Amino acid sequence: MTKGSGFHFDIVLLCFINFVCGVFGAPFMGPACVRTVSHTSALTVMSSTHAPGESPKIKGVREQRLSAIVVSILIGLSVLLGSVLNLVPKAVLYGIFLYMGVSSTAGIQFLERFILVLMPVKHHPNVPYVKKVRTWKMHSFTGIQLVMLIILWVVKQSPVALCFPFVLMLLIPIRLYLLPYGFNNQELSV
Repeated sequence: MTKGSGFHFDIVLLCFINFVCGVFGAPFMGPACVRTVSHTSALTVMSSTHAPGESPKIKGVREQRLSAIVVSILIGLSVLLGSVLNLVPKAVLYGIFLYMGVSSTAGIQFLERFILVLMPVKHHPNVPYVKKVRTWKMHSFTGIQLVMLIILWVVKQSPVALCFPFVLMLLIPIRLYLLPYGFNNQELSV
């Protein structure tokens, strides 16, 4: 991106607004990280000349702010158009949300590695975490991530759910200090 910092500026600005809102007791705003990443990937220009079986390369990103402003205006208008939006059948909304949820899972490395547990090694894709990490180490790392995800889910569903952010922050020292005992730096970076 030509203006790479602009990609993060929206999220930083909204975090600052949330800090100010917290000081004055106002409701928080959602920084919409997923929407920002989806918006950037939608504006990504991929190369059309690549060998069969090879993934296309990124040529660039069309940088603009118009679509983000239009989305924000439409979200604001949805408050005023509640009676019109009630005419849309719930099945249609559920179908759209299901499609968005399933389509957004593409590219999530954890899910890709989870599927590789069930796949024979000869059918594994040609990606760095498969080429540079032994298969059993890759599967054990995926298992560790799965255990941590289950722990987070259990904490979220339990009466101590208010401690969820602190349990989430515990993942940082686990990644920084415990995982290097089983994996070297190259394996962890891949």
